[in-house]
Amino acid sequence: MQRQTDDVRIREIKELLPPIAHLYELPISESASELIYNTRREISALLRGEDDRLLVVIGPVPSTTSTPRSSTRRSWRRCARRWRMSWWW
Repeated sequence: MQRQTDDVRIREIKELLPPIAHLYELPISESASELIYNTRREISALLRGEDDRLLVVIGPVPSTTSTPRSSTRRSWRRCARRWRMSWWW
């Protein structure tokens, strides 16, 4: 007798809608709208050089990162590259 070996731990499958599908279902609050507007305006000022604060962007970690040490090393390399290219800004 051949046994089922694929998907043996899956109990349920639910369809996930793309984020745009929720845009009209879940309207943004006034305070959230104000926060987003002000934050984008401040970031734009930073990028134009009108503000001397430091902008730190933390995003998703690539799936190729195997250890925290390699992730830190990669971050330092990116930082060094950014400083070497700072003449561009």
